[in-house]
Amino acid sequence: DLQRNVERTESLERANESPRSQPEVHPDAPEILVVEDNTDMRKLFVYLLGREFNVRTALNGREGLEQARARRPDLILTAGMMPEMTGP
Repeated sequence: DLQRNVERTESLERANESPRSQPEVHPDAPEILVVEDNTDMRKLFVYLLGREFNVRTALNGREGLEQARARRPDLILTAGMMPEMTGP
């Protein structure tokens, strides 16, 4: 399933349809901060979660911590090992 979702996301991008071209989510929807250094995984999470949630992203643990301190999300989804600072 994960591989099919990645392939579908890549085919959308090749067709010049960004995963962010999804319908706008209500501003009061819960917010998820995705902290992931792998570009493909980060895009996949944004694509899947962005249908129902407001999603922000960070490229590493340090950036994720800064973003979470600046504006607290409802949920943080993070990888376990990343450059700069690890997740858990």
